[in-house]
Amino acid sequence: MSPQQLNDLESATNLFQRCINQDRPIVEALNASTVLADTLDRMCEHLFQFYVWAKTENVSGKLQFDFSPAGREQLRDLFIRTNTVFHKFEAAFTKLNDRITELSKLIG
Repeated sequence: MSPQQLNDLESATNLFQRCINQDRPIVEALNASTVLADTLDRMCEHLFQFYVWAKTENVSGKLQFDFSPAGREQLRDLFIRTNTVFHKFEAAFTKLNDRITELSKLIG
């Protein structure tokens, strides 16, 4: 996962969150959710590829590679940013779920 992929995920999450928070038309929110889903799909694919690579490099419980201190710092920063983005993502979907629940009470 590159910093650019994380930037893309953060942008897609922010767009979706704005659609939910500003009560944008449903079509706009759906388009934003599609972009978010595609971005998440690509990120998960790259994370899985990294995981498989790391597992294949792990021979009898001993890693055969080591990241430089700068590389470890970059990975730590990416994980912190990813965690922040996922919290935004979760908040947007929680708010969307609350709105759907409100609407279903009004309808039914």
